[in-house]
Amino acid sequence: MKFKKLLFLLTCLFVFSSLIAAQEIGNFVGTVLDDQGNALPGVTVTAKNTLTGLTQSTITNAQGRYRIERLTRGIYEVSSSLPGFKTSTKEKIELFSGGENRVDFRMEPGMIEEEVTVIGQTPMVETTRSQVSTVMTEKELLSYPQANRNFLNLMAYAPGTQPDAPTIGGSGFAVNGMRGESNNFTLDGINNNDMTDNSMTAGITSLPPEAIQEFRLVSNNFNVEYGRNTGGFLNVVMKSGTNEMHGSGWMFYRGPGSLFRSADWLTGERPDYKRYQYGATLGGPIKKDKTFFFATFEGVSQNINNIANPYLFTQEAINSAVGPARAFFDKYGSAYPQATSNFIDANGDGVMDYGRGVIDYKNSLTSYSAGLKIDHIFNEKDRIAFRWLYNNNAFKDGLSYYWVPGKQLERPQNYNTGGLSWLHLFGPTAYNEVRVGFHKEHWEEKVIDPDMAGFGWFDEPIWMGDVGYPMYQDNTTYQISDVLNFQKGNHSLKIGGELRYWRVNCMFDADILGQYVYVSGMDFINNQSVDYMVFGANPPDPPADNPYVPGDVNGEWKTGFGLTWRKWKGVEAGIFAQDDWRISDRLTVTLGLRWDYYSVPQEFSGVGINQPAFGTQQGYETGAIIEGKYDPDNPADPANREGIQYLIFDGRQLLNKGIWNPYYGGFAPKVSFAYDLTGDGKTSLRGGYGIGYERQMNRNYENDRFNYPDFCFATFFGEPEGFAPLYATLPGSLPPSENRAGFRTSLRWMEPDLKPQMAHNWLLGIQRELTTNFSVEVDYAGSAGRRIGTLTAINRFTGDGVDGTYSGYNPYAGIRDVYFRENRYKSDYHSLQVILRKRFSDGWSWYSAYTLSKAKDHISAYQWGPLTSIEREDMDYGYADFDHAHRLVGGFVVELPFFKNSGSWAMRNILGGWQLGGSFHVTSGQRFSVYAASSRTDFNRDGIRWDWPLWLGGSNGDFIKDNSEGFPYLDPGQVATPTPPSAEHDLTYYNQSFVKRNQFTWYPTHNIDLSLQKYFKVTMGGREVTLQLIGEVFNLLKFQNWELPVLDYSLGSFGEVTRRIGERTGQVSFRVLF
Repeated sequence: MKFKKLLFLLTCLFVFSSLIAAQEIGNFVGTVLDDQGNALPGVTVTAKNTLTGLTQSTITNAQGRYRIERLTRGIYEVSSSLPGFKTSTKEKIELFSGGENRVDFRMEPGMIEEEVTVIGQTPMVETTRSQVSTVMTEKELLSYPQANRNFLNLMAYAPGTQPDAPTIGGSGFAVNGMRGESNNFTLDGINNNDMTDNSMTAGITSLPPEAIQEFRLVSNNFNVEYGRNTGGFLNVVMKSGTNEMHGSGWMFYRGPGSLFRSADWLTGERPDYKRYQYGATLGGPIKKDKTFFFATFEGVSQNINNIANPYLFTQEAINSAVGPARAFFDKYGSAYPQATSNFIDANGDGVMDYGRGVIDYKNSLTSYSAGLKIDHIFNEKDRIAFRWLYNNNAFKDGLSYYWVPGKQLERPQNYNTGGLSWLHLFGPTAYNEVRVGFHKEHWEEKVIDPDMAGFGWFDEPIWMGDVGYPMYQDNTTYQISDVLNFQKGNHSLKIGGELRYWRVNCMFDADILGQYVYVSGMDFINNQSVDYMVFGANPPDPPADNPYVPGDVNGEWKTGFGLTWRKWKGVEAGIFAQDDWRISDRLTVTLGLRWDYYSVPQEFSGVGINQPAFGTQQGYETGAIIEGKYDPDNPADPANREGIQYLIFDGRQLLNKGIWNPYYGGFAPKVSFAYDLTGDGKTSLRGGYGIGYERQMNRNYENDRFNYPDFCFATFFGEPEGFAPLYATLPGSLPPSENRAGFRTSLRWMEPDLKPQMAHNWLLGIQRELTTNFSVEVDYAGSAGRRIGTLTAINRFTGDGVDGTYSGYNPYAGIRDVYFRENRYKSDYHSLQVILRKRFSDGWSWYSAYTLSKAKDHISAYQWGPLTSIEREDMDYGYADFDHAHRLVGGFVVELPFFKNSGSWAMRNILGGWQLGGSFHVTSGQRFSVYAASSRTDFNRDGIRWDWPLWLGGSNGDFIKDNSEGFPYLDPGQVATPTPPSAEHDLTYYNQSFVKRNQFTWYPTHNIDLSLQKYFKVTMGGREVTLQLIGEVFNLLKFQNWELPVLDYSLGSFGEVTRRIGERTGQVSFRVLF
């Protein structure tokens, strides 16, 4: 009975926890010895934050070892005292967030009142913990050049971090070989993630550099407090108030002149550019040594014109336009650019129809952010902290995923994040921290022209129009945590857990204006039949007694706005236990176990879920709801075909099941060690292994709203597909009844036994302090992603179209629009990392990180599917999109010594007081693939127009060549069209020598950014005030790389390269610090 009560109490304690607990805190550890080297038990060791007066003490154990945990970031005095010995104090030791500093003492005999004080040194080497992390303090944050002052871009400095990781909405950073959408972002240890896509472009609350105390990116860790994601863990610490008033104010400016932007390589013109970024911070005491505040505000106003160089319709083609094309150009022709080069006669009539031209489009941003942080110290045993941050952004994009000439897509956003933490000390060796957090993200995307439609084709010209993509997203997360630390002997034990409750209210009325896709752009100009049309609508329901077939196509179709509103909710929880076991003064071993649970999302708007279920022939023939099977590990198994062929529309709800089945197996062990090789705290051998799990991003199941029999993407086929001619209308509309026969419905299907994505990660490395402020680190780090997810088109098979028609397994569901979400693919990453650090001292600092790595996967972003073949998934396993074999990054700060200490005020303040900061990178070229993506190049005849051509060449250099004008191009003679399958399920087709995924590498890149700062120190009101004049140059050497070539083998312009990209920009600013 007592055991059950204890278990109940512990369970209640564990449940209340957040996934990262308190990573803005740090620890002191060490050993206290007498002057003969004998351990001293019972010594009182005290750490005091000199900025806030916070003190925390502990007692050494029988081996003379101590540990003081969960201290806020700051500058500390650490002292040891014991009757019969002189008190020993070490001053000015900087403790970083998430850091663990080792501070040892040798105590001399004497009176306790006698004191020995020395200037302490923050260790450069971690001898008690194993992790790879990159820390930036206020010095680097305010000295390194930052083009848009977004702290997320500082991730680029970390070892093992690669750019070009695709995410929804843009590029991110891949950390330790995991995807760009696999990173975990927090502010002061509170959730700060985009729930929809886990991207860097939305959902993350920003903070100006002047308000950041510290930036820490953990790229390889073995701490069970980390959860939620399998990639990097980024925590940003907002500044706190101290006993002294302090603050800042700033204005950063970029304008339209040559000082701020170089000319475009292609046009020789300088697009308009104007950006203002301004703000202020203020912090200080409300009550000295007790209560402190810190506040921040920043605003941004930005208008930037950009250049694109796509294929366009020529004026001759536009003049001949009829039907919807004529209406489009009558409305937007005045803003439609002229084609000026690389002309193409698309239909062979001797008149040029397409050519490249310049789109000069504008992106705008108006943004405001504000934040407040309050810290209160009740006494040595209790302290609390409160933080709230708000962002409001109004984006306007001139060239988004669809283009209406001269118009902008409006994307308003606002984010709130806040939290409250309470730390209680039960005694010198037991702590408890409770946290509550809140994160709310709201964003929208507007319709540009509700009287329009979207138009596309399989040849060169850029797609245009408005398909109707209005979005509305409200994501809210509440989290609560409790972490208990206590020490026993040489063990530091930590137990806790997490609980997050989230809610979503969302709408995505996709394709409600219709998207018309033609075989060629000239078919659009001449008002020919489309190849197919996709239209977002709610079709007629299936017969009440037969959920295996769609309803009567001539029944009622619901069209228009507002059909996709859904509400979702769920719970995510976990518990963990960890033991930091200090086996000896030189060896620490950490053992931990974490359990993660992600509940099955529940739809609670009243609509319910619309997931299909795998069916059976027996059920189809009898009308009974009989669930079938599907083995995702053997997609080519003929036994799987029955489940797809007889799928049940709305089947999961009819079977009274959730969107997927719950999973309880998320156990994640972690083990690591740190060994002081030389015994002097200057050389550390570190290693570890761990498992992590990843939550399912919301978009994957929110798109249940696109499942028939509710709202779906209905695909209607035109004359090129063997159906009646189908003509576009403006605005787009439901086709007439004669075009509805044979329509295919979309499905956004979740694997029924969906398990969380997971990754193994490991590290073996050595750190060495070369001098007091200089260290080198060499690491072998890697990861193995397993159960990595993507979208798979499962209603297809090789050779389906050998007879000229495509049926798929199920004749009612789309071949190109049935996306099965399944987590069963893999990634592999291996890297050698070398890091050099020179801490700021003697007027300069240096940081550089070189990574030699190889990253491979099946696909580099969840939404980037489907794979090329359902039967031969191995063909897509290749270099990751973000793989760069070599990458060197770094930064430096140098206070120029000239006249710095001159006795002349004029010399000291005019010629002296200069600082140079810089950052740089040298990176191997971007990986790329060659593919075929048109109705004419479905080589494997499976209905998915994305296939690899044959590779006839040798090396990368055989493929990338230069023409007579010095422009690179891809040699089309190195690739060829494969022999198609001879029959259905003819898998010998894949025995040919195909191009491999991301087989090729483009040119390497490099960049240098510089920041020159002039400091003036003046006294105002008895306080020293620093004035800064700052000039920054980005891409100092004006490096311009060739853009990637045209990669679609099906196009006549395949392999073409027409421009270099890259510009030098500048920024001037003024900042006040006090």
